[in-house]
Amino acid sequence: MRFELPRPLIQRPRSGAARRYRAGARADEVRPWRAASFAVVDLETTGLDARRHEIISWAVIHVDGGRIPAGATHSGLVRPQRMPEEGSIVVHGILPADIAAAPAPETAFDLLLDAVAGRVVVAHAAWFEKAFLSRAAARRGVRWRSPMIDTSVIGRWWLFERDGYLPRAISLASLTRALRLPAHRPHHAIGDALTTAQAFLAIATHLDAIRPQTAGSLIDAKARVAEIRRMEPPEGYPKPWAREAIKVALCWCSYRRRKSLTGPALPTSGRSAETAHRRSAWSRTESRTCAGVAPSRGPAARISSFTRANRAATSAGPSAGPSDMGQV
Repeated sequence: MRFELPRPLIQRPRSGAARRYRAGARADEVRPWRAASFAVVDLETTGLDARRHEIISWAVIHVDGGRIPAGATHSGLVRPQRMPEEGSIVVHGILPADIAAAPAPETAFDLLLDAVAGRVVVAHAAWFEKAFLSRAAARRGVRWRSPMIDTSVIGRWWLFERDGYLPRAISLASLTRALRLPAHRPHHAIGDALTTAQAFLAIATHLDAIRPQTAGSLIDAKARVAEIRRMEPPEGYPKPWAREAIKVALCWCSYRRRKSLTGPALPTSGRSAETAHRRSAWSRTESRTCAGVAPSRGPAARISSFTRANRAATSAGPSAGPSDMGQV
């Protein structure tokens, strides 16, 4: 009977890039985030399952000193063992002819390892990138050891700090719209990496303005979001769009009430004139209240003032004119 020795838990690096990645210093997580070095990673794959599918395109953008330096983009194509199928081609648009002459997975991953060595890795929905990167690193004889920041997690954290509402999930497109940032060529490795880098810089800046952030605090944002989720009341956090809907509904009710009070303009005098002015006074007050402006003078004071003037004019007879009313 033939026995096979178990594979070692830690293999030997199989390339110079793998050895440099393994021997490199771990990224400093204690320093302020602007003093740390980051590598924003995006992958395009033949599918969503890291056990069956492969990487066909990758991009890495460096972030140093809180900015993206010129020429800090590293990218490339990968020739997989199995070409992408129609379902994935529709998403990323990479044809088999585009990657037929691309480097082999081992060569391409060595380039990626050199680009991320000693840096904190940033990705949107980082669990997806980490699943593919961990398996690719294992094939090169190293363990994926780079700390990772997920922009979908820190983006939800920032939305909670801003709106008091924690969304269950957020896509990269929705996050860029919330940040009022441009989106660069979606489902393309370089385009998504650049969009993610911009979103990361904006979110980190917003969170740092609330309380100082380090690379480690951004890495541990998942624990912070989990804590916020545990403190969520049974009825859930108030949704910001619900508050806006309530405000719009209140303004609409004020408008309907104003229309019902004013009615059609008719030539009136005496007591009818007082009623018409009462409606007009309420209309002006409701308009200013709906707009968020407190009236400088209450409607009752304005109505009583006009009532006194109108009654004085009526008792004075037809000879009383506007000048007489103004003196009352």
